[in-house]
Amino acid sequence: MSTTQKPKATQIRFEGPDADVDRVSGDEIPQWYVYAADADSEPAGKVYTVRKSFAFAAALAGRMADERNLPLEIEAQPA
Repeated sequence: MSTTQKPKATQIRFEGPDADVDRVSGDEIPQWYVYAADADSEPAGKVYTVRKSFAFAAALAGRMADERNLPLEIEAQPA
């Protein structure tokens, strides 16, 4: 049996925006990423993709940092 260890989260990362294409209208829309990261800033779990708004993504990142008692690293800006 193989034992793979999950990396330990040391920070919450908030990055973006990146461009994505709306599947219905074909318009270009921004998306941000929020995730718990290890010491090398690599994801240590689920990566949340937020297309709703910068404010929504910022609120998610803030809640995650508060709930997990981890520092928040912001590499994001509004679209």
